[in-house]
Amino acid sequence: TQVIIDAFNSNSNVFDVKGAGTAMRFLTAFLAGMDGEWIVQGSKRMHERPIYPLVDTLKAIGADIEYLKNEGYPPLKIRGKRLQGGEVYVSGSVSSQFISALMMVAPTMENGLIINIRDEIISKPYISLTAKLMEEYGIHLKWEGNRIKIKPQSYKPVSFKVESDWSAASYWYEMVALCPDAEITLLGLKENSYQGDANLVNLFKDLGVSTEFVSNGVVIRKAGKPIKKFFHNFIYEPDLAQTFAATCCFLHVPFIFSGVQSLRIKETDR
Repeated sequence: TQVIIDAFNSNSNVFDVKGAGTAMRFLTAFLAGMDGEWIVQGSKRMHERPIYPLVDTLKAIGADIEYLKNEGYPPLKIRGKRLQGGEVYVSGSVSSQFISALMMVAPTMENGLIINIRDEIISKPYISLTAKLMEEYGIHLKWEGNRIKIKPQSYKPVSFKVESDWSAASYWYEMVALCPDAEITLLGLKENSYQGDANLVNLFKDLGVSTEFVSNGVVIRKAGKPIKKFFHNFIYEPDLAQTFAATCCFLHVPFIFSGVQSLRIKETDR
């Protein structure tokens, strides 16, 4: 978040996102539609993380983007202009952020955008999160199956309070799970959250942690013994996989995880 804020407040046309993959993807889509010439770069690891699924899709609707080093990877030179939009096809099997990036800039395109998602969709709740937040800001979209249709329209400023991060909350849940007796209050978390990682409430029940929703957040407690074996497909919550792997190891709970293929292209090869 801070990287994007700094970029918006900068007078430079060179943006260093450091290790922030979210910023790299969202800024690439945003700057592709902004008049001017821009450079987007990052850390050594960022330059090893593929961005071609997003860049190829943006080029298909008129974007002018050049790879400055290795084909398919940052850093990028972007010659921004208003994008025509139209209809595109993008894989859902690499990163949901490519799809979210396209969705957020779609209303600014001359003809809007129809996004057809191919392959299995990983981290689908993050796409749902994008859609719901866009609707909060006045954007109407239609999502049926693997097809998202967004017409040209304008965002509307609204008052909005950002919820606390359920992914970060997972570490506190882990500490409670590993303690013989514990009670922790976490502020700013909502029961009906848009965040997919809020599912950790259900998952940590199996590891002996209870959740009580209160007016300003949650109270989590050690509430029992963990199950004997833990099996889960993390296709919708891949960012939780490491937390649960460590927790299960310390609790001596055998586990089998699936749906974690996207972890190879995170800020590290998780």
